[in-house]
Amino acid sequence: MLTWYAQELPSSCVAACVRMVFGALGQHLAELPVRRLLGHTALGISLAVAHTRLTQADADAAWHDAWNLDDLRDAVRCGSYPLVGVERQPLGEVLDSTWGKKTCA
Repeated sequence: MLTWYAQELPSSCVAACVRMVFGALGQHLAELPVRRLLGHTALGISLAVAHTRLTQADADAAWHDAWNLDDLRDAVRCGSYPLVGVERQPLGEVLDSTWGKKTCA
């Protein structure tokens, strides 16, 4: 289950979401270390950059740019914690952060 964390900065929405996923996986972190891990800037960070930084840190994160609602439903049912950005496309970008959890076949 995800624990909700408010973002600490107006531009730290991705960091706050990643922090919630870490918390669900038993790693309760403050937002500042997550922002540092992601390379957060004053303007924030995109999900694409977050994906790159997480995979560089050996996290099991997958990038998707053509998912639909059925894909999201299936990912959640399989225990993933997808982070969805809705600002760029009808569904947007998805960072599927299974991060050590089993994935469905």
